[in-house]
Amino acid sequence: MTHKKQHGEHEEQPPEKPHDPYQAMIDAAPRIPEVLRHPPELPADVQEIVEPSPASTSSLMEAGKAWGVALDFVFTIIGGLVIGWLLDRWMGFRPWGTLGGLAGGFVFAFIRIVRHTQRVEAREKAAKEAAQRGRSGER
Repeated sequence: MTHKKQHGEHEEQPPEKPHDPYQAMIDAAPRIPEVLRHPPELPADVQEIVEPSPASTSSLMEAGKAWGVALDFVFTIIGGLVIGWLLDRWMGFRPWGTLGGLAGGFVFAFIRIVRHTQRVEAREKAAKEAAQRGRSGER
């Protein structure tokens, strides 16, 4: 006999788990086959389509930026045209307000493109200088 039984103590049994009414349904549910639990390996040509390379992602980003600049140019001109047309309707000196708004839109659009180009060139120059400093610091 063990020491505990000699002194009249009962052996402790682990507490029973509370009855879960949904456990029977969970146990009865069909199991997912192992082959379906993990995705299959894709061939290399399909993998390129699913996960594009960094170079193609970069070119898509550049195309998006170019479209953004082009649309900014177009909508700035349209904005100037609308402002000129509204001035014509308000002041009544047609067609000069519309023509002036169109000309102003073109001028403002070109100014925006020049400023955007200067910002991009400054960023590229700073990145290039930082890369050169990084290379010279490694030597």
